[in-house]
Amino acid sequence: MNSILELQKARATPRGASRHADVTFVMPLFDRLRYFSLYLEEGLWDGLPLQIVCDGASATTRADLDLLTAGRPDIHIHHYDTNRGVACTRGAGIALADTPYMGFCDDDDFLNEADAFLDEATALMDMDAPALFTAMPAVFAFNESLQMNLQYDRRGFDGKTGFELLCYLVATGEMQVLTLGSLFRPADLRGTEPESFFKVSEDYVFLARLCARFPERRVRIARAGRYMRLVQHGSLSSRETYGIDKITMHLVSMCVGATYLIEMRRLSLPLFRDLLRKRGDVLQASYTRGREAAAFIAHLLGGREPVASDDESREVLRVLESNRILLPAEFKRLAGWN
Repeated sequence: MNSILELQKARATPRGASRHADVTFVMPLFDRLRYFSLYLEEGLWDGLPLQIVCDGASATTRADLDLLTAGRPDIHIHHYDTNRGVACTRGAGIALADTPYMGFCDDDDFLNEADAFLDEATALMDMDAPALFTAMPAVFAFNESLQMNLQYDRRGFDGKTGFELLCYLVATGEMQVLTLGSLFRPADLRGTEPESFFKVSEDYVFLARLCARFPERRVRIARAGRYMRLVQHGSLSSRETYGIDKITMHLVSMCVGATYLIEMRRLSLPLFRDLLRKRGDVLQASYTRGREAAAFIAHLLGGREPVASDDESREVLRVLESNRILLPAEFKRLAGWN
């Protein structure tokens, strides 16, 4: 990679001197240090408080990480012996945050204009009425050649209530990575932690639960800040690794959000089954699979026997049955699984 500073405005905060004692950023990390070490060398985490959840990494990675962060008082490492998956690291991060506010950042991403964003976001969180969360206005995707493009403009979410956002999540299945580059209250997130079933879509789950918990609170979108998201092959959600298991996790996460709307009597089960089928068409167009998976889960939600008639449906049933104990309670309620 060329100097990542080409994508980052210079920051004035000296190394190790935090201006944001009320904020914790949580970063899940497994056996990949390449990007984080580069960003650390470039000074992108100088003065920003960071809790790294090192999830069952190798002894070499542990030692290298400890060496990289030695003498960095704002960076704290939490080592776990066993890799438990991204959902568990998110939950661990929520439990570890001991500041009034917290955010999430993946190990291959970074925050642009972080200081200006945090100054604005911490003020917005408690202005007039408590905010549901405050997000950076945009997500920019970049690759290893430092080609960059606007991926998500999130300004349209400003002022939406938790209920309105939950309706959007369920209707579209999309979330514009709203959990990244955003500021939350740890106390609000406790109890929303995703189950270990979710290797993907774990952020959708805790966001849906947060919206259901505080349906009247409003989303705030700051003016400052950009979340810089590295697009690379082999990531958890990349096309080449997005098989039926992850499609099933995504569709089950939609069921989590829909359960709350159905129990609020703001959505009917037949309409949600139609939404699932439409989402299956979107997945099919993007990943060349997903239509039969969505139709099968919609079939299950109709109270019918889980009879799989094609290879895709059989794979969905295998994923559900083998993870039955780990499935979220909302899905079990909706499907009538005890």
